[in-house]
Amino acid sequence: MERIDWRKEYCLYKKELFNTAEGPEFLEMAIEGMRQHFPFERAGFISYDAEKRIKQGTIGCGFNQNDIISIREDVRECQAFFMAAMGRRTILLKEALVEKLIPHQYIQIFSLRSLIIQPLITAHNVNGFLILDSGCHNTIKHNSLLFDLLQNIGNELGILSCKHAAFPRLSLAPESEITLSPRELQVMQELAYGLTIHEIADRLGINQLTVRDYCSSILKKLGAINRSHAVAIGFRNGIIN
Repeated sequence: MERIDWRKEYCLYKKELFNTAEGPEFLEMAIEGMRQHFPFERAGFISYDAEKRIKQGTIGCGFNQNDIISIREDVRECQAFFMAAMGRRTILLKEALVEKLIPHQYIQIFSLRSLIIQPLITAHNVNGFLILDSGCHNTIKHNSLLFDLLQNIGNELGILSCKHAAFPRLSLAPESEITLSPRELQVMQELAYGLTIHEIADRLGINQLTVRDYCSSILKKLGAINRSHAVAIGFRNGIIN
């Protein structure tokens, strides 16, 4: 079997990442790139509020997106993430440690056998976590070089997360603090029904560009990375039903 040059894959990952245009696709590329260049079948990003110690699932590749978005809890209730945040380092959990340090409901939902938690490290805080695994039927093997490169990626994405618009800021505001206009609420409810931009425009009697403007405003107000994420936030905060 041909030996993989992880340093080369790391360089290719960084090149693709920094060549990606500004916008929501940056974070998606950062997550999908972990699957393309490294030995992982599933990858996800979890937002983190260091002050309030709350973590919230944001986006996943290979994982079920709705399952990822459902993650929201105090990081102190999940020892593995607390260790990664406090230690500011890569954490590898083999099967025994997964069962000990990850809440049982997540082991069941994601069929976890092993897991890597990589914090996104800034000068003073952790801004989020990458979660990586080799699928529900495989376990991750320890590789010192690979883990060193993951730590580098965590440092680099941590710096980018402070200034890049694609990285969502964890929204902890109660419903009363999230203010959408009546038309934005209409558009968001139609998105929840599964309608396309074209269908929403026809239904509300406005043009598609106007609908896209409303969608952009909704994403900005909710701190969402895409329309599906916005709908999930809307349901979670009782904004739509």
